[in-house]
Amino acid sequence: GESSFLMYRKDLLDDAGQTMPDNPTWEDVKKIAKEMDVDGDMPPRTAGICLRDMPGWSSMGATFTTMLNTYGGTWWLDADGKIGESQVMEPEFKAALSDYTDLAIQWGGENPPANFLQCLEAYKNGEVALWYDSTAAAGLLEEEGSPVKGKNGYAQAPVKDTPSSAWIWVWGFGIPTGS
Repeated sequence: GESSFLMYRKDLLDDAGQTMPDNPTWEDVKKIAKEMDVDGDMPPRTAGICLRDMPGWSSMGATFTTMLNTYGGTWWLDADGKIGESQVMEPEFKAALSDYTDLAIQWGGENPPANFLQCLEAYKNGEVALWYDSTAAAGLLEEEGSPVKGKNGYAQAPVKDTPSSAWIWVWGFGIPTGS
């Protein structure tokens, strides 16, 4: 299984005098992403954050939905928790979408759109300081031979109006009885 969390380059934040809280808010993330977004004279440029921002559930929907939920929004549930009308025009939805796109566009680097693998490579190459995504990424960041092994910090999924926010995903594989 997996959940979501915020990964950050401890070395880059330390060099910039920034500290990531253990339980950051989205305001904390925006502030730090802005501070970390460095336009250097020489490549590679360090972007503030990498967020999935391509169409599709696995390419943006999961990460955006956790942000949406902590902003008090939802896709289509009514106040009583039943499936109802689309909620995309509600103020909470608009605020979450605006903040998500601002983060991705303003402090997300020069090469959007991005998916999980593109964010992984940018993060490992030092092209991005923060990355909000799946906890499954930690094993790839800390594996033997990773250029960022031991340089990473991990924080809870950022929040706004709720005490916590993350997804829970379970990968299930059937095993035939005859195998």
